[in-house]
Amino acid sequence: MGRSRMRRNLLWLIRMRPNRLIPVLCKNHRKRAWDRSLRARCPNGPSWFIFALLPSWLLYPLSRNMVQYAEDRGEGHGLLALAAAAFLVSFGPGLFLLLVNGNITMQQHNDMMFWPPSQLADFLLGMTTAALVRRYKGTRLKGLADLSMLLVLLVVFLLPRPPQTYEMHLNGWEPLLDHGLAPLLAAFILGSCVEEDPGWSGRLLAHPALVSLGDLSFQVYIFQRPMHDTIGLLLSTEEMDVFMAYMVSLWLFAGIYKVFVEDLVDARIKLWAPRSEPQAVPREQEYGLLSRSSAPERA
Repeated sequence: MGRSRMRRNLLWLIRMRPNRLIPVLCKNHRKRAWDRSLRARCPNGPSWFIFALLPSWLLYPLSRNMVQYAEDRGEGHGLLALAAAAFLVSFGPGLFLLLVNGNITMQQHNDMMFWPPSQLADFLLGMTTAALVRRYKGTRLKGLADLSMLLVLLVVFLLPRPPQTYEMHLNGWEPLLDHGLAPLLAAFILGSCVEEDPGWSGRLLAHPALVSLGDLSFQVYIFQRPMHDTIGLLLSTEEMDVFMAYMVSLWLFAGIYKVFVEDLVDARIKLWAPRSEPQAVPREQEYGLLSRSSAPERA
């Protein structure tokens, strides 16, 4: 009986439209969870950041309609305009605060990083980039991927940190880089996916060693903070030998977790899911299907 009730509740959630589901979620939890947690230090930033993407996933049907509308009305130019608007919404407020006040407070830092609606624009930018890749598949955009990656490296390594961030660890600087580099990362994806030759940057990132590390990147992102703090209780992670031991242990733990926990849970979920649901595309076919698709109409 309990299992039947749980299934009914799940079906109710699945059948609800997004515009009905969002108020239900926000009514009881917005003030108690989101707003209150923003006023305190988050013990595990990566896990909270993943939770901050929840509204983006729930609003995916609405965002997809926006992308489709922009492409129907303006074709390729409409998608580019939507991408530019998403970037302005994402990066504009933080840049305005920096220019007006000269610094960004920790509260503003959290608002731009961990407040769930702050990630909606970047999520929409990613969706628009995927639509542009599908639309312009086969178009020659020579050098776009390499130029975008070079600009990202120059910003990360050469752009000086504001003096206001010295007292606190990257206070305000981290969300500015996250939002500000989004169009360059989108340009890299576009340039490396639409051409047969992805450029030197695409070939470098396609190296099997880097690809194998990328398969564990999400698990490493989630577990980095708990493992760092756990080791820090016993040893100083400021020492190089301790930090290297932490890094090796982190990647080993991430690999063990993925193989013996995550993959097994994923397999059980797929068995539990209804047989009538469409199956996910195998990993090795994700990009092959796109490359074999017919040439799209150009703007």
